[in-house]
Amino acid sequence: MKLKIDKTTYLNWRSLLCMTMFIIITVIIFQDFIHKLITIDTLTYKADDGTDVKTWGYFLGDGKTMYYDRAGFIVNYFSFFTIQTNIMIAVWFFVLALFNSKVGKIKLISPTYSIAIATYISVTMLIYNTMLLPIHVPKDGLDWFRQLSLHLIAPLVMICYTLFELKPDGVIPVKEFAKKYLWKLYIYPIAYLIVSLIRGEIRRAGGWPRFTSYPYFFLEIHEKEAIKGVPIHGAVWLLIAAIFIIVIIAGLSLGFTKILNNRVSKAKVTNVIVEAN
Repeated sequence: MKLKIDKTTYLNWRSLLCMTMFIIITVIIFQDFIHKLITIDTLTYKADDGTDVKTWGYFLGDGKTMYYDRAGFIVNYFSFFTIQTNIMIAVWFFVLALFNSKVGKIKLISPTYSIAIATYISVTMLIYNTMLLPIHVPKDGLDWFRQLSLHLIAPLVMICYTLFELKPDGVIPVKEFAKKYLWKLYIYPIAYLIVSLIRGEIRRAGGWPRFTSYPYFFLEIHEKEAIKGVPIHGAVWLLIAAIFIIVIIAGLSLGFTKILNNRVSKAKVTNVIVEAN
């Protein structure tokens, strides 16, 4: 099926909002990535003795020449769940901006796919604001803007649009969603976990610092104190995070489906009343 951009809806407020969100998310990620890649020599972390250590730099055999692992940085940057899920919603916003009237015809912006993406970005928002923000406070105003945009504003806009503005054409009943689709929502997080742990083990075996091996502290399964000063093993943190994420995905995806179904029911009642009058 060949799709054409619907020019009649291209300039309505929904399309403009979606295109604006696409641009904002894309610019923020691109700016952050390029800035860190260019200034990789300034990226540091605190060693156990309190000294600042180059995050991506190490000395070559002569002990004098420092090499910066830019390839490793690039892979690490795009290994963050935050970046991956924000790229998802950026693409979702872009497609929705161009094909706003074809929600029932394009899978990516269909209710089922939109619920899945909204659920994933909800995981990003909730995990960051409950588990990561307390231990990684943004450094300055720009960093605050970036973190708030990717972990709060963009997720909330996407979720609210899905629940209250997206055409619920084709949304399936909650019980059917639970039976046929809920288990599929766990495929991506499980794959993400497996790849992250394998990559982490490889880098750890190569002697790289844990900050460049695992994207999040709760994946540092070898650390006795994944959070310095908190006597909880990394493996325990992983279990806590896994349970949290399992509950979030099930609860929110079913809740989102219920809300969209309620909109369909209300629309049917309204149509019946109008026809009766």
